[in-house]
Amino acid sequence: MQRSHQYQTSQNGYAVMLSVVSMGVLIMGVMFMNYKFTNTMNDVSKETHLRLDYSDKEDAFLRALVHIVPERAQKAMMDGSGAGNSPVTDISWASIFESAIQQANAESSLTGIVASIKNDSQIIGNSGDTDNSFLTSIHGLTNAGLNNGKYVFVEPSSKVDTPQPVSYSNAALSPGHDLEAPVICLSKGYFDGNSFNQYTLTPYPNIQFGYSKPGELILAKHNWWAFAVDFASVDSDNTKLGSTTKHYMISLYEIPSQLPISADAFMKMGQHDNNSNWGENNINIEGRIFASEVRQAAAGTQVDGIATRRGGEISDMSDITGIDLAQMSREDFNNKNANIYSNEENFFPISRSSDSGKVNFIPINRGIDFFKYHGNYNNNGTSFSPTAWDDYSRGARQCSLTIEIVSTYPHQGSTSVDGICITATQLGGSQRSLYYLRPTHPLVGSQAHYRAWNFNDESFPIQPRTVSATKQGAIALDLSKLPTFLAAESFAPELNNTIHVTHRASDDNNFYVSEENFKFPPDDNDVALIIEGADDMTQHYSHGFALVSNLRTFFDSNLNFTSHADGTYPAVAIFSPEQRYGAEDVDVGIELRGRVSMISSDADKEIAPLDLKSASGEIFTSELEIDLKPMKRLDDLPPIHFINWLVVVSEI
Repeated sequence: MQRSHQYQTSQNGYAVMLSVVSMGVLIMGVMFMNYKFTNTMNDVSKETHLRLDYSDKEDAFLRALVHIVPERAQKAMMDGSGAGNSPVTDISWASIFESAIQQANAESSLTGIVASIKNDSQIIGNSGDTDNSFLTSIHGLTNAGLNNGKYVFVEPSSKVDTPQPVSYSNAALSPGHDLEAPVICLSKGYFDGNSFNQYTLTPYPNIQFGYSKPGELILAKHNWWAFAVDFASVDSDNTKLGSTTKHYMISLYEIPSQLPISADAFMKMGQHDNNSNWGENNINIEGRIFASEVRQAAAGTQVDGIATRRGGEISDMSDITGIDLAQMSREDFNNKNANIYSNEENFFPISRSSDSGKVNFIPINRGIDFFKYHGNYNNNGTSFSPTAWDDYSRGARQCSLTIEIVSTYPHQGSTSVDGICITATQLGGSQRSLYYLRPTHPLVGSQAHYRAWNFNDESFPIQPRTVSATKQGAIALDLSKLPTFLAAESFAPELNNTIHVTHRASDDNNFYVSEENFKFPPDDNDVALIIEGADDMTQHYSHGFALVSNLRTFFDSNLNFTSHADGTYPAVAIFSPEQRYGAEDVDVGIELRGRVSMISSDADKEIAPLDLKSASGEIFTSELEIDLKPMKRLDDLPPIHFINWLVVVSEI
């Protein structure tokens, strides 16, 4: 049988193949696009992760700087820190930056036991870690700088705003010193024509630490150093990360104590030690106050703000200007007062220095040494800064006239003074000493500067006395008679407006007084100081006056009561461990205008800054009128003052 088969041809097979190929190409294209997108996202994620890691390391590095810079600045004022133009390596900027990088763990996040258990199979999550040195990321730090510890700051771009630079009154000091190490000294400041001032009115930085309001003018010296940093540049050949260069400024503000109340101590606010409230008396406080720590013991006294280092306990916040509730959180206040249109923000008026991350506030507190000229003094001329630390931080070392008690004797149950030494400054700047001793002293007449002390000479500015209220021996210093005496002895009265009254505790030239009569804090058995003739300070001390003494100090009459013709008063400051008002048995009322500043070496001991005592030691609770205001003019600053350092690192 023969069969025949017929086949019908068609193009359908080719169409199916084309569809398959087209679909495959489409899927491959989609896969390729997804792959490319995924790679791009991975690159973006990697770059974002790197930038975040670099940003975190940079932030930790900057936070470390605010603590290291003031410590090295102080060290530059100590013996052995460097002579001439060559600081020791430890205080140089290269050493400072290296220490900050190490403290921040910026180069490697694995330290100690964590690093010891790491093996090759483990992956480090901190992508910014490097085997190279981040020091090279700081612009201007050359390889030579790495070797010899020197650093050269790069001049900021003209597009970068920087503050007014300081000037130098010491010809041996120049900006080159500041480029090697941070220099803090008394010969840096500002020229106003031919006049040189250590401070000027400068805007307070935009930080949450409320010593002042951001942008408000304060009396300060603004030391600053600008630099640029780019952590990403260290491994840029491998990471291919673009430049992240940022310009920063390290600011160290030297801020003289200028608030109505400043206390580097644990301060009791609103109440006296005898539990009477401030609000019951005529007490007015204009502006902000500062204390290392504060406890509000009673409400009723209004202040504009409270700045602290360790925080405080505030029971009624309605005493703070701008807070209308007894209790309000920081977040609620800041949200209510946010200002997105200005850098001058209105922050919560109760603050700690730690509220701003890159801020460090340091009161310069030498405790009892502030009142001492001798003892624990170190200055052999080998500090890098031209001002030694003791000369900078101890008020007694800054006085141009010293009155030393060199001889005492027991008298009717107390200690009387029968010998003093006056060391004053002459017109040329040199000093000369005169001794005034009891007439029977064997040294009287042996040399020209050993003189008999006439206890009945009413024209002589210093006389031995007894305080009626406490029956303790004392010396009385009449400030109205002192300039006449100085001029007669060829001293320069205008150069001797800072006075230190103390005792000589060392055996020198056959003089010695027992420390038992000069304890700290003083008591009724110790020798005291009485200030007289201080009613009108405009005649001889119109440009300022300061007295530093480790003795209990009595004000026998008014102090700085007479004003200038324009209504202002001379800038006057009295520093002593205890002050009493009046030297007689009768306790009179007191009127106090100005500022109160206190320091304490016991951080846990609570003090009441407005406990003003009468001659007998009673705290004034009635007939008390206090009006405290902040300084607003350079002329308000006395020649000796407590000082604070405010260290801020900010981006510019």
